Amino acid sequence: MTEMELFVELIDDDEANNILTFFKENPTGARKETATLEQKKIQIKKVFKSMTPNMKRMRRSGGSNPFYLYINKYTKTTDQQGENFKDHLLLLSELNKDVPNYIRFANLLLVYPQETRNKINDFEEIIKQGKNPFKFDEGFQDVDDLKKFIRKFHDFAGKKAPQNVVELLIPFQPDDLKIELEECKDQLKNYDILQYYNERESFYNKYRLPISHMAYIETHPEEDFDILTLLTIEALFDTLKSHSESVKDKIDNAIKNIEEQQIAIKTRLQEKNDEIADFKSDINTISKHNKKLKSEIQTLSNSLKDWEDKYNILYFEQDETTVKHSNEIKKLENKFNKEIRSLEKKFVIQELIENERVNQFKHENSIIIDWGIICMYDFEVIKEIYPEIPLIHAEHNLTSFLNNSTLKTIYLSMNGLSTKKFREIEKEIQLSNKDYIPVDFDNIKEAIEWIGYMKTLIRKGAKI
Repeated sequence: MTEMELFVELIDDDEANNILTFFKENPTGARKETATLEQKKIQIKKVFKSMTPNMKRMRRSGGSNPFYLYINKYTKTTDQQGENFKDHLLLLSELNKDVPNYIRFANLLLVYPQETRNKINDFEEIIKQGKNPFKFDEGFQDVDDLKKFIRKFHDFAGKKAPQNVVELLIPFQPDDLKIELEECKDQLKNYDILQYYNERESFYNKYRLPISHMAYIETHPEEDFDILTLLTIEALFDTLKSHSESVKDKIDNAIKNIEEQQIAIKTRLQEKNDEIADFKSDINTISKHNKKLKSEIQTLSNSLKDWEDKYNILYFEQDETTVKHSNEIKKLENKFNKEIRSLEKKFVIQELIENERVNQFKHENSIIIDWGIICMYDFEVIKEIYPEIPLIHAEHNLTSFLNNSTLKTIYLSMNGLSTKKFREIEKEIQLSNKDYIPVDFDNIKEAIEWIGYMKTLIRKGAKI
């Protein structure tokens, strides 16, 4: 088994989905959402071996090894690095249990590649046995080696323990820690332990004990280890004490809230009991009322039976009447249909007569008329005599009439037209960019003669 195959063996379903998404791949013959973990692992091995079309194109264009391209993101799995393979293996085994084994393995392979490859068979055998590959049985055989490892890599041991503890304490301090810590460090950087001790109370009052000690520890790494350890312990104790008091206050408040809620619950429970008592009283009343209703229902049921008998008699009578009315309706329909057909014939004849009347008034010679008339009364008479003249009633919608591109001039008859209506029509004509001329006639005869005169001028070619 190669290092790549071992890594794939260790991954879970979430990591399999991450890898396929990273390389934009899907398991052959299945969708990523429905494929099994085994199907995904088979596809991932093809991807890492550059056997898929996408990976072949990537490698031909100079792409990196897809396996190492992907696992490089696990380079920073740990903040520290063991001085040898065994130390680093032990560091990885002590990581948070939430760190999956495939991440530990990827980091070990990146930091100590050759040593990891030499141990591939051991890893494979341990995995086959169902054991944790990062829990080798070969622990420390020598006390001095163990002490050396602990001092080197554990946060609470070794020369850097005070500084490590300070880093761990920072998240537990107030939000303004960073500003106060930097200010305190500026003041303490030139102090020795004697000066700090003599003025400690003023620092405690201004910055609090944990921040004062943390500032001194960070600015005096060369101080005696036991002094720094003592300051670390005091800072740690004061932080724990402060947080315990805060927790105690929260617990006290929580208890108080619980007691208040219990009182509220008791009050609410009493209210509910009172409501239940009221409901019981209402139920008794309703029960009595139900008995009365049952008696009334029986009476109504008997009455209903009588009505059903009467209804059946009326139903049969109604059925006979319906048949009779249906026959009468059919007779009326036939009669009306005959009348409608007669009216339709009359309408067709009337339409032919109207068309003939219009044709009688038409002139044999066609003339081009580029003017129209807007008038109020006697509209139908003029329209019948001069159907070829563009004519519209002043109260009708003028839009289509004014949009007629053949009309150049509009004659606006003033007879019967109010000033307000005149202004409205005048505005519409102006918007249509046409010329208009107001005209006024004493009677319909004068209007008809005027139109005839205008048509005569057009036939003679006179300019209007």
